[in-house]
Amino acid sequence: MKYKLKEIGEIISGGTPSTKRSDFYATKGIGWITPKDLSNYHKKYICHGARDISKIGLDNSSAKIMPPNSILVSSRAPIGYVAMAEESLATNQGFKSIIPDVSKVLPDYLYYLMLNSKSKLEQVASGSTFKEVSGKTMANFEVDIPEIQKQKYIISLLNPIVKKIELNNQINDNLLELLKSEFNHSVIDNNKKIPINKIFSVQSGFAFKSNDWSITGKNVVKIKDIENNTVSLNNLSKVNNVIQLKKAKKYYVTGGEIVIALTGATLGKIGILPYNFEGYINQRVGLIYPKMSYTSVLGVLLQKEIRNKLISLGHGSAQPNLSPKAVNEMIVNIDIEACRKYDVAFSSLFKKVIYNLNENQVLTKLKMQLLDMYF
Repeated sequence: MKYKLKEIGEIISGGTPSTKRSDFYATKGIGWITPKDLSNYHKKYICHGARDISKIGLDNSSAKIMPPNSILVSSRAPIGYVAMAEESLATNQGFKSIIPDVSKVLPDYLYYLMLNSKSKLEQVASGSTFKEVSGKTMANFEVDIPEIQKQKYIISLLNPIVKKIELNNQINDNLLELLKSEFNHSVIDNNKKIPINKIFSVQSGFAFKSNDWSITGKNVVKIKDIENNTVSLNNLSKVNNVIQLKKAKKYYVTGGEIVIALTGATLGKIGILPYNFEGYINQRVGLIYPKMSYTSVLGVLLQKEIRNKLISLGHGSAQPNLSPKAVNEMIVNIDIEACRKYDVAFSSLFKKVIYNLNENQVLTKLKMQLLDMYF
């Protein structure tokens, strides 16, 4: 049955307390979410962002407290980020959130519906400087809501997938933290100095031309695809020019490799390719060739000090660029023999990380298919 959002819930706008008043903000106060907090945020629920606000800050702004299970939907900069409130919280003015009427729509169902409504919301947005979905537009946004039993069935399909994805992410976060801390403890040695190319070397990917891109063809990894220490397989660019692909064979990958961003604002971010991936690496994405195995490569690149040093080597006025030569010649404080031992001892953990990434890619694809099927 067709409803306007205002008919199945209350639309809530947010607000920002004055930043001139430090007492309007708190270290452990009321959760206050901005669209930026949902950038690269992949969990269903959220309770706190980068900053909390105080009770006095709430009372002296247009921010409003929303109950748990409210649906947060960013309405500008950018449009269409979605999360559920894990506990009572507030947002800034970049949201038009929904407190659902549970007699008509279950919160989980509304969450998935709005998650799959990004493109529709973008179409109804207006504004000359930047696009925004107004409160009136959100209130009149039309959605299709089935009977409660059908909602429960759809939720029963999607919730286990989302929970498993989040569990795998948590396991990987823990494993990566273990790999990082153990490498720091047993391999980093300030009395040792070696060029990083004793452990791995980097080469920039293939320079595909603008007319090489097509709707179908072989997958190509660009910088935009590197996120959260992995490579997203959603919305990959494609090339079907056989001649160009033959030239790019050196940059053909089959999964399990590590790549690094060599340019732009996200310079130095890394991504592990899931095992189920086959494709090519685009220019300015550095393909890493290990001298031992990718376990040691990951151990090196998880070190904050080493990553910061890599980033500092970037140059360029418009945007920073990191040359493979600069990376390969960079000196690091690493005990090479200890690194070899680490490589052997922790290879099984790296394989587990890859396995979880692979499973998540499969689950994410299934989740997207179900969202397209039912919403």
